[in-house]
Amino acid sequence: MNGLNRSAPGAALATLIACGSALALPHAELTDLGSYPGSPDDMKPRAVTVDNRTVIVEGNLPDGQSGTQWQAASFSFDTGEYTPIPAIGGDLRAASYNAETLVGWIWGEDPLEPGRFAPFGFYFEQGDPAASIVPNDYVRTSSNAWGVSPDGRYIVGYKNYARYFDPCCPTYMDAFIWDLQTMNTPLTLPDIVGGVGRTSATGVSADGGLIAGFAEFSDEEAVAVIWTATGDSAVIDVPGSMSSRFMVMSPDGRYASGFALMYVGPGMFNYREDAFIYDLQEQSVTILGETPQPFKGAIPTWISADGKTVVGTLDRYGFYDFPAGAAFIWTEEHGLELLADHIIDHYQGIDPSAFLELETANGASPDGSVIVGVGIDGDYNRFPYAVRLGVDAPSCPADLTGDGVVDADDFFLFLQLFAAGDLRADINNDGVIDADDFFAYLTAFADGC
Repeated sequence: MNGLNRSAPGAALATLIACGSALALPHAELTDLGSYPGSPDDMKPRAVTVDNRTVIVEGNLPDGQSGTQWQAASFSFDTGEYTPIPAIGGDLRAASYNAETLVGWIWGEDPLEPGRFAPFGFYFEQGDPAASIVPNDYVRTSSNAWGVSPDGRYIVGYKNYARYFDPCCPTYMDAFIWDLQTMNTPLTLPDIVGGVGRTSATGVSADGGLIAGFAEFSDEEAVAVIWTATGDSAVIDVPGSMSSRFMVMSPDGRYASGFALMYVGPGMFNYREDAFIYDLQEQSVTILGETPQPFKGAIPTWISADGKTVVGTLDRYGFYDFPAGAAFIWTEEHGLELLADHIIDHYQGIDPSAFLELETANGASPDGSVIVGVGIDGDYNRFPYAVRLGVDAPSCPADLTGDGVVDADDFFLFLQLFAAGDLRADINNDGVIDADDFFAYLTAFADGC
């Protein structure tokens, strides 16, 4: 578990079970998105549509010739099929609620210097033959698109990025917002007071009126920033921090979530960055908990509309733009938890032996009921997953392994769960593990599927 042991069921829950008064846990499902025919190789799920039925992914797909190419695709839970999307060549960051607009970066040709190829931010709208790049104002610069509004109208990111490894010439980049309906080119957002020449926008409200992001003074020092569509900006102070960045924003713009540098110890890699939420209405900061060792930071990738849930990745390596280590979830009710612990402690229906860990959480559906990312299976292979929370109980309760067959494996798994007091052994869903469940399972086992 990358140095973290998955927790046992909570003590309070165990006490309730022992007293015979626990409520039955809701069901959850873990789906291996790579198990379906036609799935891309090296797949990374990135976003889920508002109806919870479609996952937007990226990966290597056949190019129709002799090899494969990195390409976006949509996966339908209803059909179990993948449909390629012609937004090709780089990294997918986000999607609108209906997946009609995708954003990220690709390798493209510089319109200011034909023949030169570099990373450019892109947006892709369904129906277009290919992605459109985010143009820069200067030659030999790059861009990136980080976020998109729910309806796909507004995209944000940075442009004019250049880096010189020379004391004479600083790195610079400009945050932007682009109204795809009214603007021919992206609008540069103002630098903060004092000027650092290095800003990036990462999240935008549904109406385009508020933008979250950060301004960097160096690779190690940054400040979280909120911009308005009218050109105002505010630096957000995270108490006790030495650096902070916003990463995501709620649809109405009330909440923004990011991470802040809270501790620096001796040695180059001895530091800790904690996730936080900023409430724009209350002008208050909430630290979501101390990032557990051995991870360096907690990088949010999604925040709920009410600000009560944040999903993200505990980063092991110090790369906030490509975090990897362990998926986390923070809820107002339970605090900061590994996503693996959360779904096992608070839901039933997922076999803990189905995976070793969930390594990243790249995004979630707008209501938070579907979370997607990359996990590691029992053979230490990475696999793309979708966790669906609060789904209906399976129609074949005797098939505990979920392989579609009722056999001895299911029976022995039930005995283990029953002995452990695991709520997955609560066959009659009365919140108590007792003889009634044992005989109910015997009946279900005899009936089969």
